[in-house]
Parts: sequence; structure tokens; C-alpha cells
Amino acid sequence: MFNLQTTKHQLYGERVIIFWLVIIVVGSFLYLGFIEKQQSSPQGWWTVYFSDPKSEDLSFTIENYTHEKTFHYSIFVDSAVVAEEDIAIGYGEKKQFPASVYNPNKKRTTIEITDKKKTKKEIYKNLR
Repeated sequence: MFNLQTTKHQLYGERVIIFWLVIIVVGSFLYLGFIEKQQSSPQGWWTVYFSDPKSEDLSFTIENYTHEKTFHYSIFVDSAVVAEEDIAIGYGEKKQFPASVYNPNKKRTTIEITDKKKTKKEIYKNLR
């Protein structure tokens, strides 16, 4: 028939298994949440992009998530430098820079940005 002693031990064993499963799941969620928060905070990179990539406007934006604050940009039409400037952008800042150059022949216009470590990034537009 039905053994009451076996049932009590089974319930105790099931409770222990459920308890440990809950502890493992909660611990996993806490650990993954911590790792995700660390990875989602931007550190050690910067990027540049055109503010309006589809128009002929050459204004560009720099986002800085490094501790470098000094950048230098040069604007080239074809391969000739037509403008250049040193700029300062703090950590976590996003700054837009207006850029207009005389380019009557609608040649390729390239904007080259470098930081103090000589990391170079460039963007370009082929104007039509």
C-alpha cells in the first residue's frame, strides 16, 4: 500500500532539489546581470560618423569613450588637405563639427581623424 515514511523522505528530497535549483538560478541571474552591466558601459573606444550621411552636408560627429581628449581632423578633397584642426572632446561626450569645403568638381571628400595615440579613422563621401 501507501508508505507514509517514504513520502516524507521524498518530499524532503524534492524540497532540497527545488531549493538548490532556485539558488543556482538566482545566482546565475545575478552573475549575468553583473557581467552585462560591465560590458555595456562603453570604455576604450571612439567613433566618427557623418551627421547626415545621405545629404551633401559634411558635418560629422565624434563620440569619445576613451580618456584621450585631444583629436585632430583633416579634410581632404581628392588627396589635397583643405582644412584641419585640433579639437578636444571629453570622456563620454558626443560633439558635432560643421564642415564645409569648396568642392566644385564634386570629388571624393575624406575626413580623417586621429587621436594622440595615432589611432586613425576616416569617413568619406563621393559627392554627386
